[in-house]
Amino acid sequence: MASTRKPLIEKYLGHYAESEAGLLAEYARNWPDKRQFNHALIIPTYKETADFFARLACEPMRRESVLLVVVINQPDSLETPHPDNQVLLEALRSATEHRWHKGNLWLGKLPKTDSAILIVDRFSSQPIPHRQGVGLARKIGTDLALALHHHTIVKSPWLCTSDADAILPQRYFSALTDQPVRAAAVFPFTHCGATGALGQVTALYEQRLDQYVRGLAWAGSPYAYHTLGSTIAVRAEAYAKVRGFPKRNAGEDFHLLNKLAKVGHIVSLEAPRIQIQARNSDRVPFGTGPAINQLLKHADPELARIFYHPEVFSQLKSWLEVLPLSRSIDLRDLPLSQQTLHVLESLGTESAIASARKTGKHAETFARHLHNWFDGLKTLRFVHGLQTRGLSNISFRQLKTRTPDPAAQSR
Repeated sequence: MASTRKPLIEKYLGHYAESEAGLLAEYARNWPDKRQFNHALIIPTYKETADFFARLACEPMRRESVLLVVVINQPDSLETPHPDNQVLLEALRSATEHRWHKGNLWLGKLPKTDSAILIVDRFSSQPIPHRQGVGLARKIGTDLALALHHHTIVKSPWLCTSDADAILPQRYFSALTDQPVRAAAVFPFTHCGATGALGQVTALYEQRLDQYVRGLAWAGSPYAYHTLGSTIAVRAEAYAKVRGFPKRNAGEDFHLLNKLAKVGHIVSLEAPRIQIQARNSDRVPFGTGPAINQLLKHADPELARIFYHPEVFSQLKSWLEVLPLSRSIDLRDLPLSQQTLHVLESLGTESAIASARKTGKHAETFARHLHNWFDGLKTLRFVHGLQTRGLSNISFRQLKTRTPDPAAQSR
């Protein structure tokens, strides 16, 4: 099939994509049956069963024309291949009709459908460097989907990433088709399937995630969106422009969206909602799984100090409101609390303002430059700085007694 000849994507695939995309390139150029897929879905797996594939094969992959890219991986710190990974590999192979194999890639068609599965083996002989973890696994899968989109084998410019514990809604792909050009889209989500203590702490942690995003939105931050890898879809050209997923053992979703927000708009979809199965997990060093494990150890999870102090968002709002004024007013002369000023100074804000003044000849370009500097990561560091200066976390019960809660005002 003819290439779409997009220079930005070509440059990424030629210089920054993982080696698996190169293995696929020759086959993609001579795609034997001229089959095209409407959508690409990327799922990294580690110590997973085939349950997630059974769900997909029964619903989305039979309704739609989908290329499912599964990156079965494990860290190189393990001495032998994990048995769950081997079982999953064999289950996926046996469920499909073999079409092509090269290196650690295996392609098979799902019988009686227009869908197929591309399996990447990064556990048996070439495990993932443990410091690069799920970030590299996601990058490998998305690089492959990007290459196939580039060769017009995958039609949609949306590259969808999810996880094995996610249950995709019926309108998952069509919700993206209706979207105008964006850098990325984030689906709403809810955790499901747990009762008792696990259900309680999962619901509590989900409220904590919501509090942070709502607090940022209330404060006027352009980085107010959830950052769960199972809920992200990214446009092909934007993905290439920011050079793909960061190769990190955790937080790769946060850092990808942080880069994407600087090259385009990130839309938080109102519907449909992804369901994420609540469960214990030790697959990553931080994030939802480890946080839930810690909450399960607490005698009374509602007394665990995991929620942000509402004043954090009030001080963030004050800074963002006067940020444009720093074009002509020094930081110390802005109407900000001493707490806020100390944190901003510790982040190097004065140097950033000086740089923005040089490059931002107009008020709009100045503000854009400074917002690009005070990005999602700087915002998080700002919040952490306030936490160490008297605005430490509070419990759920304390949060309920505070009126008003700024983070709740954007509901």
